[in-house]
Amino acid sequence: MTMDAIANAVSDSCEPAIIPDITLQTIDGRTVIVVEIYEGRQRPYYIKTLGRDGGVYVRVAGTTRLADEYMVKELMFEGSNYSPGGF
Repeated sequence: MTMDAIANAVSDSCEPAIIPDITLQTIDGRTVIVVEIYEGRQRPYYIKTLGRDGGVYVRVAGTTRLADEYMVKELMFEGSNYSPGGF
């Protein structure tokens, strides 16, 4: 099934693993697949085949850009300081 293939592609391509929320919706009489990926806490997430040095991307003003070394370090710091359940 297409939804399973999408879920597997996302999970298999990213590190740490990402579990997308995939649903079917009908829009204007057509069925579409909606994939939602929520903000994670295990930063940084990256493309497995590119590794952490070359596979971390960030959103900047509606565009996707390769994260520089400083941004990767900042994301690692944020991820290491995450405390589930509060402070």
